[in-house]
Amino acid sequence: MYLCHRKKIKITYNMRFWILLTVFIVGLIGFGCLALVTLVDDDAMFFLWLALGIIWLVAWIYGASKKYEKKIEALPLLTESVTIISKLQERIADSVYHYFIVFEFPDKSRQKTSVNKEQYTLVRENEVGTLNYKQFGKNLVFVDFVVTGMAGTGNANNAAPVVDKVAELKRLEQLFYSRVITQEEYDTLKAKIIEK
Repeated sequence: MYLCHRKKIKITYNMRFWILLTVFIVGLIGFGCLALVTLVDDDAMFFLWLALGIIWLVAWIYGASKKYEKKIEALPLLTESVTIISKLQERIADSVYHYFIVFEFPDKSRQKTSVNKEQYTLVRENEVGTLNYKQFGKNLVFVDFVVTGMAGTGNANNAAPVVDKVAELKRLEQLFYSRVITQEEYDTLKAKIIEK
Protein backbone atom coordinates (compact mmCIF):
# COMPACT_ATOMS: atom_id res chain seq x y z
CA MET A 1 0.00 0.00 0.00
CA TYR A 2 1.41 3.36 -1.00
CA LEU A 3 0.47 6.83 -0.03
CA CYS A 4 1.33 9.90 -2.03
CA HIS A 5 2.41 13.21 -0.47
CA ARG A 6 -0.41 15.13 -2.08
CA LYS A 7 -2.16 15.46 -5.38
CA LYS A 8 -0.38 18.04 -7.44
CA ILE A 9 -1.42 19.88 -10.54
CA LYS A 10 1.72 19.99 -12.60
CA ILE A 11 2.06 23.46 -14.07
CA THR A 12 4.07 23.26 -17.27
CA TYR A 13 5.94 26.14 -18.86
CA ASN A 14 3.16 26.43 -21.42
CA MET A 15 0.57 26.78 -18.64
CA ARG A 16 2.73 29.39 -16.89
CA PHE A 17 2.79 31.43 -20.09
CA TRP A 18 -1.01 31.42 -20.32
CA ILE A 19 -1.39 32.23 -16.62
CA LEU A 20 0.98 35.20 -16.91
CA LEU A 21 -0.68 36.34 -20.16
CA THR A 22 -4.10 36.20 -18.48
CA VAL A 23 -2.85 38.24 -15.51
CA PHE A 24 -1.30 40.75 -17.91
CA ILE A 25 -4.50 41.11 -19.95
CA VAL A 26 -6.65 41.45 -16.83
CA GLY A 27 -4.22 44.11 -15.58
CA LEU A 28 -4.43 46.00 -18.88
CA ILE A 29 -8.21 45.90 -18.83
CA GLY A 30 -8.17 47.09 -15.22
CA PHE A 31 -5.81 49.96 -16.01
CA GLY A 32 -7.92 50.89 -19.04
CA CYS A 33 -11.03 51.01 -16.88
CA LEU A 34 -9.20 53.04 -14.27
CA ALA A 35 -8.01 55.50 -16.88
CA LEU A 36 -11.59 55.89 -18.08
CA VAL A 37 -12.87 56.33 -14.52
CA THR A 38 -10.12 58.89 -13.84
CA LEU A 39 -11.56 61.10 -16.53
CA VAL A 40 -14.93 60.94 -14.78
CA ASP A 41 -14.01 60.58 -11.08
CA ASP A 42 -11.09 61.92 -9.03
CA ASP A 43 -11.20 59.01 -6.54
CA ALA A 44 -9.96 56.54 -9.13
CA MET A 45 -6.44 56.59 -7.68
CA PHE A 46 -7.72 54.58 -4.73
CA PHE A 47 -8.91 51.84 -7.07
CA LEU A 48 -5.66 52.00 -9.02
CA TRP A 49 -3.60 51.40 -5.87
CA LEU A 50 -6.02 48.70 -4.74
CA ALA A 51 -5.71 46.89 -8.09
CA LEU A 52 -1.90 47.20 -8.01
CA GLY A 53 -1.83 45.89 -4.44
CA ILE A 54 -3.95 42.86 -5.30
CA ILE A 55 -1.82 42.05 -8.36
CA TRP A 56 1.36 42.38 -6.28
CA LEU A 57 -0.06 40.16 -3.51
CA VAL A 58 -1.05 37.40 -5.95
CA ALA A 59 2.38 37.53 -7.62
CA TRP A 60 4.14 37.42 -4.25
CA ILE A 61 2.13 34.41 -3.01
CA TYR A 62 2.77 32.56 -6.28
CA GLY A 63 6.51 33.29 -6.12
CA ALA A 64 6.76 32.27 -2.45
CA SER A 65 4.97 28.96 -3.08
CA LYS A 66 7.28 28.19 -6.02
CA LYS A 67 10.35 28.99 -3.91
CA TYR A 68 9.09 26.67 -1.13
CA GLU A 69 8.41 23.85 -3.63
CA LYS A 70 11.92 24.20 -5.08
CA LYS A 71 13.47 24.03 -1.60
CA ILE A 72 11.51 20.87 -0.78
CA GLU A 73 12.35 19.31 -4.15
CA ALA A 74 16.09 19.92 -3.59
CA LEU A 75 16.12 18.10 -0.24
CA PRO A 76 17.42 14.51 -0.16
CA LEU A 77 14.89 11.70 0.11
CA LEU A 78 15.27 9.83 3.41
CA THR A 79 14.03 6.29 4.08
CA GLU A 80 13.34 4.84 7.51
CA SER A 81 11.50 1.88 9.03
CA VAL A 82 8.78 3.34 11.25
CA THR A 83 5.65 2.46 13.20
CA ILE A 84 2.43 4.46 13.01
CA ILE A 85 1.67 5.45 16.60
CA SER A 86 -1.50 7.46 16.10
CA LYS A 87 -3.73 9.22 13.62
CA LEU A 88 -5.09 12.68 14.42
CA GLN A 89 -7.57 15.01 12.82
CA GLU A 90 -8.12 18.65 13.68
CA ARG A 91 -11.36 20.35 12.77
CA ILE A 92 -10.80 23.67 11.02
CA ALA A 93 -14.37 24.51 9.95
CA ASP A 94 -17.74 22.76 9.71
CA SER A 95 -16.58 20.03 7.33
CA VAL A 96 -12.90 20.93 6.89
CA TYR A 97 -10.27 18.85 8.67
CA HIS A 98 -6.48 18.65 8.80
CA TYR A 99 -5.17 15.09 9.01
CA PHE A 100 -1.96 14.04 10.76
CA ILE A 101 -0.04 10.80 11.32
CA VAL A 102 2.46 10.32 14.17
CA PHE A 103 5.41 8.08 13.27
CA GLU A 104 7.81 6.43 15.73
CA PHE A 105 11.37 5.99 14.46
CA PRO A 106 13.80 3.21 15.50
CA ASP A 107 15.46 5.55 18.05
CA LYS A 108 12.01 5.93 19.74
CA SER A 109 11.65 9.55 18.63
CA ARG A 110 8.25 10.57 17.29
CA GLN A 111 7.28 13.02 14.59
CA LYS A 112 3.89 14.25 13.44
CA THR A 113 3.31 15.07 9.79
CA SER A 114 0.39 16.42 7.79
CA VAL A 115 -1.24 14.12 5.22
CA ASN A 116 -4.32 14.32 3.03
CA LYS A 117 -7.59 12.47 3.74
CA GLU A 118 -6.79 9.59 1.37
CA GLN A 119 -3.45 8.91 3.05
CA TYR A 120 -5.09 9.17 6.46
CA THR A 121 -7.73 6.56 5.68
CA LEU A 122 -5.35 4.07 4.06
CA VAL A 123 -3.24 3.40 7.15
CA ARG A 124 -3.98 2.00 10.61
CA GLU A 125 -2.36 2.57 13.96
CA ASN A 126 0.43 0.10 14.83
CA GLU A 127 1.28 -0.57 11.18
CA VAL A 128 4.98 -0.97 10.48
CA GLY A 129 6.48 0.06 7.19
CA THR A 130 9.01 2.04 5.23
CA LEU A 131 8.60 5.80 5.34
CA ASN A 132 10.04 7.90 2.54
CA TYR A 133 10.25 11.54 3.59
CA LYS A 134 12.19 14.77 3.36
CA GLN A 135 13.39 16.69 6.41
CA PHE A 136 12.73 20.44 6.14
CA GLY A 137 14.18 21.98 9.30
CA LYS A 138 12.32 20.33 12.17
CA ASN A 139 9.40 19.37 9.93
CA LEU A 140 8.94 16.01 8.29
CA VAL A 141 7.59 16.31 4.72
CA PHE A 142 5.70 13.11 3.95
CA VAL A 143 6.44 11.52 0.55
CA ASP A 144 5.38 7.87 0.75
CA PHE A 145 4.70 4.98 3.14
CA VAL A 146 4.89 1.27 2.31
CA VAL A 147 3.17 -1.04 4.81
CA THR A 148 5.15 -4.18 5.68
CA GLY A 149 3.18 -5.53 8.67
CA MET A 150 1.75 -4.86 12.11
CA ALA A 151 3.69 -3.96 15.25
CA GLY A 152 3.47 -5.91 18.46
CA THR A 153 2.07 -9.39 17.98
CA GLY A 154 3.83 -11.90 15.81
CA ASN A 155 0.44 -13.14 14.61
CA ALA A 156 0.45 -13.52 10.83
CA ASN A 157 -3.30 -12.84 10.69
CA ASN A 158 -2.68 -9.24 11.78
CA ALA A 159 -0.04 -8.63 9.16
CA ALA A 160 -0.95 -6.22 6.40
CA PRO A 161 -0.41 -7.51 2.88
CA VAL A 162 2.97 -6.74 1.39
CA VAL A 163 2.76 -4.94 -1.93
CA ASP A 164 4.31 -6.79 -4.86
CA LYS A 165 7.34 -5.38 -6.68
CA VAL A 166 5.46 -4.43 -9.84
CA ALA A 167 2.99 -2.29 -7.89
CA GLU A 168 5.83 -0.71 -5.92
CA LEU A 169 7.71 0.14 -9.11
CA LYS A 170 4.58 1.66 -10.69
CA ARG A 171 3.99 3.78 -7.60
CA LEU A 172 7.63 4.87 -7.62
CA GLU A 173 7.29 5.95 -11.26
CA GLN A 174 4.22 8.00 -10.34
CA LEU A 175 6.21 9.78 -7.63
CA PHE A 176 9.01 10.48 -10.10
CA TYR A 177 6.78 11.78 -12.90
CA SER A 178 4.83 13.99 -10.49
CA ARG A 179 8.21 15.49 -9.48
CA VAL A 180 7.91 14.45 -5.82
CA ILE A 181 11.28 12.67 -6.04
CA THR A 182 14.37 13.33 -8.18
CA GLN A 183 16.05 11.02 -10.70
CA GLU A 184 18.73 10.00 -8.17
CA GLU A 185 16.13 9.22 -5.50
CA TYR A 186 14.12 7.25 -8.07
CA ASP A 187 17.16 5.17 -9.04
CA THR A 188 18.07 4.48 -5.39
CA LEU A 189 14.56 3.40 -4.40
CA LYS A 190 14.18 1.32 -7.57
CA ALA A 191 17.37 -0.58 -6.73
CA LYS A 192 16.07 -1.24 -3.18
CA ILE A 193 12.76 -2.58 -4.52
CA ILE A 194 14.48 -4.87 -7.01
CA GLU A 195 16.84 -6.23 -4.29
CA LYS A 196 13.90 -7.39 -2.12
